[in-house]
Amino acid sequence: MTMGAILLRIEDSFEKAWVDKQLKSMQSTARHHVLEEPEYWLGATDLMNEGMWMWINETSPMTNVKNSWLPNGNDNFQGSENCLAMKRHVPCRGSKCRAPVYGWVDAACYQRKFYVCESNPIS
Repeated sequence: MTMGAILLRIEDSFEKAWVDKQLKSMQSTARHHVLEEPEYWLGATDLMNEGMWMWINETSPMTNVKNSWLPNGNDNFQGSENCLAMKRHVPCRGSKCRAPVYGWVDAACYQRKFYVCESNPIS
């Protein structure tokens, strides 16, 4: 928080669509040397109560963006995934694939990832 920003909280489907568009734009122009499919930290956790996701600095559970999870994205693999990340996913059925989408996954909080932050407008 030393730069006046916090990890992003996506509060509605319009904001999620805007973030998706920005990430797709970055993905198409950037060359990621570290990760083929980069993941991005967002500002939520279920560390206090497994399965009850809370935005950082909020006191009530997130309820407004339930359809954002990728398949198996909220599985708490090996009991150690308590932080929210966003990643690209290409939905396929057999050999037919659709356009990539960005969705949420729970991840181990110690992993290195890119991040998306927000701040108040500078006046």
